[in-house]
Amino acid sequence: MPFDALMKAQEESARCRIMFLVGTSAVVQPAASLPFLAKQKRAQIIEINIEKAFPDADYFIMEKAGTFLPMIVEEIKKILIL
Repeated sequence: MPFDALMKAQEESARCRIMFLVGTSAVVQPAASLPFLAKQKRAQIIEINIEKAFPDADYFIMEKAGTFLPMIVEEIKKILIL
């Protein structure tokens, strides 16, 4: 991961209120450290995965990312149109 991208990811992780973890093993560093940083800053963690990989997730949705993400996009579109 390029240094600038890592710094930006850490900055955003520390500022976010909600973090989606999608289809991850949560073991590949340095990306695996980002949800811990977000959680430390009191973000809510929502994991969408076929198996739980992040033990501190606030919500776990057992689903394939390719199935679930299009549904989320459609719901967000409905909200934004209203």
